[in-house]
Amino acid sequence: MLACFTGQHFYLSICGIGYRDTHGYATADFATLLLLVAGTASGRLVQAHPNEAVVLPLFGAYKGTVYDSSLRWANPFDSKCKVSVRVRNFESEKFKVNDLYGNSIEIATVVVWKVVDTAESVFLVDNYEDFVHVQSEAALSMVQMALDKAGGGKGSSN
Repeated sequence: MLACFTGQHFYLSICGIGYRDTHGYATADFATLLLLVAGTASGRLVQAHPNEAVVLPLFGAYKGTVYDSSLRWANPFDSKCKVSVRVRNFESEKFKVNDLYGNSIEIATVVVWKVVDTAESVFLVDNYEDFVHVQSEAALSMVQMALDKAGGGKGSSN
């Protein structure tokens, strides 16, 4: 609705049809211009919530990160990437392995993690949550293989 109203005033001012006050100034033109500038400026305000950061890339290049919860104005050409920096945990599935003496052992991991470098989490991996899951599963598989080799290869994966 606001866009239609602003567009109508802008069109009328281009055509020369507008409201002029006693001094000859087009108040509708000024109001339209003010609305456009205010809309553009307020649309680029950035605020990071608690335990959240906002990465600001400009045309694919890193330009900065906002960590605090105050309002910041960002370049209109910046894109915004929100990244959670709170502590998270991930529990892997259980694997069965045999130790050196042939005893069956179930192993699993609980990984507690958080994002430390927000720029790397945005630019170096596609999805940092999936990256943590895949890497922790790979590390657990390496432990499973090491235990299987120590047990003479008698382990089984579940």
